[in-house]
Amino acid sequence: IKASVNSSSYLTEEVLPESKEEKKEKIEPKISGKRHASETTPLYDNDAFIFPYPPKSRVQDQDKIPKLPEIIPKQPEIIPKENSITTFDRSSSGMTDEDMKLIAPAIKEYKSLTILNLKTNRIGKEGAKALALAIKELASLTTFNISQNTIRKEGVLALASALKQLKSLLELHIGNNDIGNEGAIALAQAIQELSLIHI
Repeated sequence: IKASVNSSSYLTEEVLPESKEEKKEKIEPKISGKRHASETTPLYDNDAFIFPYPPKSRVQDQDKIPKLPEIIPKQPEIIPKENSITTFDRSSSGMTDEDMKLIAPAIKEYKSLTILNLKTNRIGKEGAKALALAIKELASLTTFNISQNTIRKEGVLALASALKQLKSLLELHIGNNDIGNEGAIALAQAIQELSLIHI
């Protein structure tokens, strides 16, 4: 503030413009103590305005915040375990070779499987080859139905080597697959040591 005398002999005050430093000193909030990690940089800063830093959390005791497991109860298991599945039935479902290639790796994990029904589908020789790799792991299998597909000779030759390992197998349904004489001979040789009651 600067005092001056005008022409009428009155004492007047002349207000000088504030400097940039004085403006900032008035507007910028006073912050004491150590700043939070998120407070190191203002959200907005220029010569005319400085946005206040974010307020610190009002929660003083973090241990009093309930943990997630205490709030949300444990959900019951709705997906059955692999070893609890005893029947796999996909008969008349339109399955193809590509479908069989996708599900065969999953089938071999069902160690307690006793019934595998793939009747009346479109499974060919490639699907049968993928299936052969899976069923040889199923030591508990008692019923295997792959009738009314199109596995042909190549498919039954692949399955024959796997069937030899299924000592628990009691029922084998493999008709209407156009396996030919060679396929029939290979199949007969594969199952001759099994205790089948139906074929």
